Amino acid sequence: MESKTKIYLAASDPDLNRSVRSSLDGHGFQIQESLDWTLVPEEVGLFGAHVVVLSHDLPGGGPAAVVRQLRADPRTSDRPVLVVLENLNEEAVALALEGGADDVVGQPLVAADLVHRLRRLRRSAQGETFDLPDLMLSVADEAAPILDEDEDSHVSTRVRTTTDGLPGGMDGVYEADMNVLIEVSEAMASSLPTQDALYVLVRRISQLIPVHRCNVLLVGVKADEAFVVASHDDANLKHRQVDLRKYPEVRRCLEEGETVLIEDVRKDPEMQEVQNFITSVDLRSALVFPLFVREAVVGTLSLTTRREIHGFTRRELLFTRTMANMAAGLLSTSELLEELRRSAAAEKPPMEEFDEVVLDLEDQIEGLIEELERK
Repeated sequence: MESKTKIYLAASDPDLNRSVRSSLDGHGFQIQESLDWTLVPEEVGLFGAHVVVLSHDLPGGGPAAVVRQLRADPRTSDRPVLVVLENLNEEAVALALEGGADDVVGQPLVAADLVHRLRRLRRSAQGETFDLPDLMLSVADEAAPILDEDEDSHVSTRVRTTTDGLPGGMDGVYEADMNVLIEVSEAMASSLPTQDALYVLVRRISQLIPVHRCNVLLVGVKADEAFVVASHDDANLKHRQVDLRKYPEVRRCLEEGETVLIEDVRKDPEMQEVQNFITSVDLRSALVFPLFVREAVVGTLSLTTRREIHGFTRRELLFTRTMANMAAGLLSTSELLEELRRSAAAEKPPMEEFDEVVLDLEDQIEGLIEELERK
């Protein structure tokens, strides 16, 4: 920047003020802290702020009320706004963006991330960046179309659009997606063992999408033989044999070689055989992508969620589909498949069966705890 980027900071927590100052120190920013939250437009105008930073817990209506004041004042109507959230979950992000924020960032603050976002917001206000949300939505529409289904159907067995649109100012969210894709691609291009790279992939998916479980499964040599080789909640997992009879959505994906999306697993007829398990762990939606190696389906990337409002957004479908392609590309150059099949020829260790039982019990206990918390 030719001149210092001026940041107007309105935060009710002194610790957050100090954290922002510490993160931006030495990066060419000039910070003005709010003196009176009821006079934000006046203070922003007097200071000549390029970007406004608001904390999620501002009194008097929160950041949305401040944004309305800024947009209503001709002096500050074009100022980009960044909201600092306590928890970077989907509901909080959606509320902030719907309230008029141009971008969001979570705590604890990461200095490099905050600096990058603020600089991008200033450039965006000056008309120097592409409209990333529109670009990504156009790609998402092509990647996740609504396919044929009966009007009365409660579920869809292939990828479909799950939302009518996304709030404006989603470029910060997509930027987070791109950062994860870059990190995962670097892990796959490194000398990491294949299973470690796959763990990075499913772990990073779980940090962006609120999943109950995210894993990579590979098929064995025998019929109905399959092994989980990476799970987001177990960094030390090598391979765990699973019973495909418990996962109808995975079976269908493997048989048809097509993406399977079940928006409500409680109402899908094909999931009736595992309704007891679904009820015990309080599942809502399932998403399964096939992994192809040399035109053969060798496994799946599977996600399940307990999210009540909707299963998976278009952004999440696009993002996860990209990750599935990356996982398949890694497997195509790896010896993991052959190693897995050779080891599967040996007798299954008794402890592996015990581990599977314990995993099911953990799921059921977790589901009961969430049900009690809701009540």
